[in-house]
Amino acid sequence: MSNIPESPPSQAVRVSVNPKTITGGLTLVAVLLGAAHVIMHVLQRRLPEHPLYALPRFFDLGAEANLPAYFSALCLLFAGLLCLLTAPADAVRQKSGWFGLGLGFIYLSYDEAAQIHDGIINPVVTSIFGSFETSLFHYGWVAVALVAVGVVAVLYLGFLTRLPRGYAAWFIVAGTVYLGGAVGMEMLEAHFVATDNWPKGWFPWRMLAEEMGEMMGVILFLFILLRYMERIGVSWALSVGKPKA
Repeated sequence: MSNIPESPPSQAVRVSVNPKTITGGLTLVAVLLGAAHVIMHVLQRRLPEHPLYALPRFFDLGAEANLPAYFSALCLLFAGLLCLLTAPADAVRQKSGWFGLGLGFIYLSYDEAAQIHDGIINPVVTSIFGSFETSLFHYGWVAVALVAVGVVAVLYLGFLTRLPRGYAAWFIVAGTVYLGGAVGMEMLEAHFVATDNWPKGWFPWRMLAEEMGEMMGVILFLFILLRYMERIGVSWALSVGKPKA
């Protein structure tokens, strides 16, 4: 006979989240990151030779592979996972919509971390179509993004109309805020880069507007999504071990 004791039956771990607490905490982090971005840029100009010269980049909203980029990627990933969790709990006709949104947010999270739009999409578009005449499309990936937004808007028209009106409207607002930062401000930067005509002191504030718009758009989406999940009674539990017979 084996001396190994039998494992106790697995216990499900239930998770409960408060929409206001979660999104309030995320908003606080986003505001602190925005403040750090401004403070670091001011210090860098006033003390360019300071021993802590490397800190501004770590908090620079426009830089890659730093704290703000990691936070943005996590927010997008969180939104994607919540959409996937919402899919099986909502009406049958809405399942594919939530599933598609989940995959879309997960892709955006990966893009935020790996910079696919700058590293792959932009060079490919430029090599195929060349430079666009208008300076607003100096970054080729913006044109691709606008086409993708148009396609998604058409595909998700029915999905939005089946949502309660208030939720659908706030999802549209959240998407507009996010796109205004991610695409709109990028188009302004493209214009200044193409024309080599930068407004004085514009760059740090342009990046602040862009990245804060992205962060707040996703956080607003998360808040509305969590409230919707609460409305339809989404719940989940984690259980580790063999399923009961």
